[in-house]
Amino acid sequence: MPYELSVCLRYLRPRRSRAYISTNTLISILGLAVGVMTLIVVIAVMTGFATNLQERSIGLSSHIEIAATRLVEDWREVEQKIKNTPHVAAVSPFVWGDLSLKIGNRSTPIFFRGVDPEKIGKVSMLPKYLVYFTCGRCKTTYTREEYEKNVKNGIFRCSHRGCGFIGEDDHLLKSRLDLEEVEVLDEYDEKKLFMPLILGKLLCDNFDLKLGDTLYIASAGIGALGEIKRVFPARITGIFRSGLAEADVQWGFTSLRSGQILQQFADKDLVHGFSVKLDDIEYCGQVKEALTEKLGYPYIVKTWMDLRISLFRAIQQEKVIMFIIVTLITAVAALNIISSLTMTVVHKRKEIGILRSMGAKRRSITAIFALSGIIIGMLGIILGLLGGLVLSHNIDPVADWVSKITGTTKLFSGDIFYLDRIPVDLSVRDMGVICGVAFVLSILASIYPAWKAAGLDPVEVLRYE
Repeated sequence: MPYELSVCLRYLRPRRSRAYISTNTLISILGLAVGVMTLIVVIAVMTGFATNLQERSIGLSSHIEIAATRLVEDWREVEQKIKNTPHVAAVSPFVWGDLSLKIGNRSTPIFFRGVDPEKIGKVSMLPKYLVYFTCGRCKTTYTREEYEKNVKNGIFRCSHRGCGFIGEDDHLLKSRLDLEEVEVLDEYDEKKLFMPLILGKLLCDNFDLKLGDTLYIASAGIGALGEIKRVFPARITGIFRSGLAEADVQWGFTSLRSGQILQQFADKDLVHGFSVKLDDIEYCGQVKEALTEKLGYPYIVKTWMDLRISLFRAIQQEKVIMFIIVTLITAVAALNIISSLTMTVVHKRKEIGILRSMGAKRRSITAIFALSGIIIGMLGIILGLLGGLVLSHNIDPVADWVSKITGTTKLFSGDIFYLDRIPVDLSVRDMGVICGVAFVLSILASIYPAWKAAGLDPVEVLRYE
């Protein structure tokens, strides 16, 4: 072991004669540990929310959306061209537009999509988002996947906090994608076409709608005498819960044929565009360029990021800002290293003078105190890393405990976010960057005390000793 490291460890070892220095060193280690731990937890939670939002944003649409500036006539040929593009896994045509739902004496606008029932499940998560089960006690809704996770040994246990329901329930709903039109005879023995409609849970809750309810769809068109409003009967064949409030309130789905009828071009079999799913989301940019070149005018190709570019840029900027803010807090903690080492230099003036008089060079004195700062920093980083990992994996119990102690409402409510836990995404890269920044701050904090110690004149130091 180099003697510089041996002397460094000796100085860091707690002794009764200099308890105040040991206490200051401990505070420096704990301060840096808290800063690193906080930064890891904050970045992990923000990354978790961003990842969750990304998955939900792609869920109801797809990896790539292709729209045209005019209606597509030969859409089956275009669909085949898209399928033949490398990395394209599935394609589904769609019709879209704005409608007005008439519910009793009330009405609300929605953005609808007419989709192919056989293809939509291959490009979007709509079938998996359909409400499958509703708890009879707390009315919490579950998709099929969520329901199956809560079933153990054939018994369902509601995961909603404060509910505690155990057993079977009679509120089982359809989970299949039902987008079939139904013809019904009215009181005058005339056939009426009831269009299928899948609506978001929040919209249904707002208007007290249930599966199987009948309502009316109003669509506007242009005729010889101007704008003509047409009203069609519809029935709710499904309720979806995507986790995005915007989609759950404003979006609706119907069959491709019904969408064409609503847009008044069913006889011409036209569509507005295509949803495209890739075999790997990482190829979005590459496939976008290929499709843009292959399809040309009048097609506009956009990736999932293009459709929500403002939102994801804002999340990324917030992540960077939070990283800077918490790093500044860590930098303040690193300043304690300067004060701790400076006090050690003042207390060890005689020892430094003796070492210099025995032939120790300036770089050796510098190394002793630089190593002290590095060891303090590494101890703080290791403790902060371990604390960050433990806290990140137990963030939900901690949040519940804080809510209970403060007597406030829950910090994280599944009713608001549609999540049963706080999303955490621990990235090795992020943790490496955080630990690297903290290590650099520790090195910078040890430079001044080490330079000060190396600059001491042994003659002046030992003159009055």
